[in-house]
Amino acid sequence: MPGTPAIEHVVVLMLENRSFDHMLGFLDHGGLVPVDKEPLPNPDDPADPNSRTHTAFALPERDLLTADPKHGYPDVMAQLTGTAGPWQAPYTLTNTGFAWNYQLRRGAPGKEVLGCYTPELLPILSTLAREYAVCSHWFCSLPSETWPNRLFVHAASSDNLVTNDDRFYSNRTIFEALSSAGHHWQIYAGDIPQAACFPELFFHDGGFRFSRLDSFVTSARQGTLRGYSFLEPRYFGSAASSQHPLSKVQLGEELIRSVYQALTSNPKTWSTSLLVITYDEQGGFFDRKQPPSATPPHPDALDPQYGFRFDLLGPRVPAVLVSPYIERETVFTEVLDHTSIAATLRELFSFPETLTDRDKAATSFASVLTRTEPRDPVALPELPALAPAMQTPEAWAEGVAPEGTIALNDLQEHLVALAQRIDAERPAKAAIEGVAPAPAPEPPFRSEAELGEFVEAFRRRHLDGM
Repeated sequence: MPGTPAIEHVVVLMLENRSFDHMLGFLDHGGLVPVDKEPLPNPDDPADPNSRTHTAFALPERDLLTADPKHGYPDVMAQLTGTAGPWQAPYTLTNTGFAWNYQLRRGAPGKEVLGCYTPELLPILSTLAREYAVCSHWFCSLPSETWPNRLFVHAASSDNLVTNDDRFYSNRTIFEALSSAGHHWQIYAGDIPQAACFPELFFHDGGFRFSRLDSFVTSARQGTLRGYSFLEPRYFGSAASSQHPLSKVQLGEELIRSVYQALTSNPKTWSTSLLVITYDEQGGFFDRKQPPSATPPHPDALDPQYGFRFDLLGPRVPAVLVSPYIERETVFTEVLDHTSIAATLRELFSFPETLTDRDKAATSFASVLTRTEPRDPVALPELPALAPAMQTPEAWAEGVAPEGTIALNDLQEHLVALAQRIDAERPAKAAIEGVAPAPAPEPPFRSEAELGEFVEAFRRRHLDGM
C-alpha cells in the first residue's frame, strides 16, 4: 500500500480463551460503546420466556468463575444461538446462550460468564488499547476451541476439523510462504508450543526456528528480531501466562508488558515494528456481537463430526495493535479474523502467496498505520501486587482426575500429548550432540512438581540453545 511505513518486524502474541467484551467491554473511547450501554439479556433458559436474565457487569476485582467455561463447537454454537441445535446456514444468531450453556454444562451460576474486566483491572492491555489501536470487530476464525483456531492463524485452515486434535499437520503455513519469499521468522514458546504440531516448522533447520520465550526479549533489545515473530505464552505451572481460565490473568498482563518493553527498549526495533496482541478464541465468555459469515478455506470444507462448513466466524476476541505509526485512540472497525494476520504480512512484506480461500479473502489491518513519522513509545502503568484472592493453581483442574493424580485442562492435555509425539518422532537436541537427555516423568502426573519436570524437560530437550 503506498505510504505504508517501512515495517520490518511483525510480532504476534496470542493468548488464550477470552472474549472481547469480557476483557475490553468497558473501554470508552474512539466511538467504542461500553458493554453496559448496550445490554443484551442472557436468560438462564432461552426456551423459557419467564426465565431469569442476566446482563454484562463490571467485575469487582477478578474473575468470579468457579469452572472453566465450555468452548467446543457445540457449546459455542449454543452460546451464539441459544438453542441446542441442529445448526446450519443461514444461522440465526442471538448471542443469548452464554449464561444458559455455562449453567447447563458446568452447573455454576450463569451470571459468572457475563462478568467483564474494567480498564482499572487490566491496566496494561487497556492502556495499549487506548494509546494505540483496538480492533472492535476481530472475530476468531471459527466457532470452536483452541486447536482449530490456532491452526487457522498459521495455515488459514484447520484441516477440516473443529475439534482439538494433537496429531501432526501437513498444511502449508504462513511461515513457509514467508521463507519462499525470502523473509525470516521465529516462534518463541513459553513451554510446549502448539505450533509444533506442524513438523515442517518444528523440524525446520534442525528446530532452530523455535526458541524460549525469554529469548524474544533479548532479540528485541539487541535489534536482531526476524521479520515475523510468533509468541506463545506459558501454559503450565504457577507462572502460566496464557490467561487460560482459571489461571491468573495478571500474569498475562505482565507478559504483555514485557513484550512491549522489549520492543520499545531499542529505538531501531521500535521504529520498524508492529505488535499484534490477540486471543485464539473466546473461551465461552459473553460477547454481544454476532459473528458474520466467512469464506470457507476450500469449496469442499466440511467437518466430518458436526457437518460445519467453515462458513461462519467465531465470537469476537480482544485484539490490540501497537506501533509508533498508529495514532492514539484508534478504533479499527473492519471485520477481521485470525487469517487477517497472513493478509497483513502479505501486504507489509510484499509477497503474493495465499494459503487458502479464507486468507485470500481476509482483510489486512495494515491501513491502521496512518502516521508518516514514528512517535515515542508510551509508558505503561505499574501493575498492582498480585492479590491473594486471585485464582490459584489448584483451580486449573478440569473434571476429576484418578485418585492420586492431578487434572489438566483440555488444552494442557493436548499439549502434553503433542510433546510426547514430538519426543517419539524427533531426537532431542541433547541426543544429537551426544549427551543423554534427562528423563521426564510420564503422565498421568501425581503432583505439580512432576508436571513441571515434564514441561521443563521438554524445554531443555527442544528449545534450549535454539
